[in-house]
Amino acid sequence: MIMNNKLFKFWKRRRDRFYRRHKWQIVLDFSLIIIIIILIAIFIRLVSFKPILNNFVKWPTLSSTTLAIDDQILSFDIIVSLDEKTIAVNENISWKIQFKNNGEKNINQAYLDFIFPDHTFLIDELSSDNKDLLIKNNQIIINNVQAGKTIDFNVELKWHKNQIHASRSIKSNLKASVISDDGHKLEKMLVLEEVKIIADLKLKAELFYHSLQGDQLGIGPIPPEVGIATKYWLIIKVDNLDNQINNFIFSTQLAENVELSDDYSLLAGKFSYDKDRRLLIWKIDQLGFEENDYVANFALYLTPTKNQLGKNVEILKNINYYADDPWSGTTISAHLNNLDSSLPADKINKGQGIVISNENAY
Repeated sequence: MIMNNKLFKFWKRRRDRFYRRHKWQIVLDFSLIIIIIILIAIFIRLVSFKPILNNFVKWPTLSSTTLAIDDQILSFDIIVSLDEKTIAVNENISWKIQFKNNGEKNINQAYLDFIFPDHTFLIDELSSDNKDLLIKNNQIIINNVQAGKTIDFNVELKWHKNQIHASRSIKSNLKASVISDDGHKLEKMLVLEEVKIIADLKLKAELFYHSLQGDQLGIGPIPPEVGIATKYWLIIKVDNLDNQINNFIFSTQLAENVELSDDYSLLAGKFSYDKDRRLLIWKIDQLGFEENDYVANFALYLTPTKNQLGKNVEILKNINYYADDPWSGTTISAHLNNLDSSLPADKINKGQGIVISNENAY
């Protein structure tokens, strides 16, 4: 009763204040009331809604065999181990693989795919020592693996960088897909152990009389003459194409009748010369990434003797270099061929190293 009186008084005040002056006000109020009633009805309908599925809708079901596909009926294991965890840029990746059918069904075919997730490396060629395996489009196909049987084989993967500044760590996955004799399928993805790439350190040590631009660097006769000194330039250039390299050492031994001049230039590092051992050493503490100023130039004098007449004369021997690669935890080392007066890198004087006679030397 009290509520009715309040509503009546509210209605009377609103009628006297708005409705008698503006007829559109009553239309607006009634419209709002209708909208609110509709929204309340929709809300109640949504809350109380319970969908009923029609019988003609057929949902896919899993058979009991499919549910047990990776338990006992169809199951397999793959064990993959690396031969070497660090490799050079031009070396293949080698894996030892053990494939075992653990299930109760024979496996008709198994497909193995090596995948590089970051796409910075690409597969060039895949090979295996097991001739019973089929390799097609860099995919390994294993046929007819009976229940309980294990197959062991080795795989070699030839690869290359897809990007110039690719990572020095090769991360790869192995996707395995198997099909049983009755058509059941099972897939697994294995994350393989990463392979670290040893720094791609390149070094050239070459002798010149004329530079590659045609400028004369040397002094003295070409071809060399008995008893007369000919000045050559040893130019050493190091290119570091990867991350930082530490403790770089280049060493070479001067041959007989060859002397080190006072002329030299270093763009990096420092050098020393042991006269007793005739040993020239160039050292750099650190080689940064992709810097191009690792060059050393040394002037050498060759004075041929009579017993070297008619021969190419050896100038440098026991040429070696070493460096530490902290990323891969390895030591990089290489031995280069001896250098002689034939000057194979000198485009102008190449092959003009055979010693000729000199009348004043007799």
